[in-house]
Amino acid sequence: MIGGQLHVRIGWQANFVLLAAELAVATVLGLPAVASQTRGDTHWLREMGDAFARLARHGRDMRMRAVGQAPTLTGIVAMIGPALLDWRSGLAFTGPLVLFGIGHGLLLMPPTLAATIGLMPALAGAAAGIAGVSQQFAAAVGGHAVGWVRQDGPVGLGLLMAAFTLGAIAAQAMLPGARGR
Repeated sequence: MIGGQLHVRIGWQANFVLLAAELAVATVLGLPAVASQTRGDTHWLREMGDAFARLARHGRDMRMRAVGQAPTLTGIVAMIGPALLDWRSGLAFTGPLVLFGIGHGLLLMPPTLAATIGLMPALAGAAAGIAGVSQQFAAAVGGHAVGWVRQDGPVGLGLLMAAFTLGAIAAQAMLPGARGR
């Protein structure tokens, strides 16, 4: 309501000034006054890599991530099947992707993010940073790979999604904590 009143009375830019003021107050009042715990003898990139390596060795929530791959793969296969039978319908494309979304949204990403920040809370920023950079790099590679795939139907997209999902499963299986769980 305050933003709406500011917009009407002062202009839309006032909302950004209010937001900046709120963030400044929250920063001053909300952040703990703790000195940096970084070691002076190592580079920040090395510390970030070490934090991510500890996350990979821990392997917590591996079973939940594996369960998340099942609806993801099922959704992709359910999308490719009708497309190979030349059933060209919006429902044939988007319906199976609901399973894909359930696999990623409910069963795959939350445990992954929780493991990233829950392993060592002091290193959560570094571990989340390298996880984010890795995710952006994979998205860039995936975006480039989309250009190689035929765009005349959902088969090419489904096969590309299957390839990336199988690659994720293979990478997940190579994690040190993945075996024996």
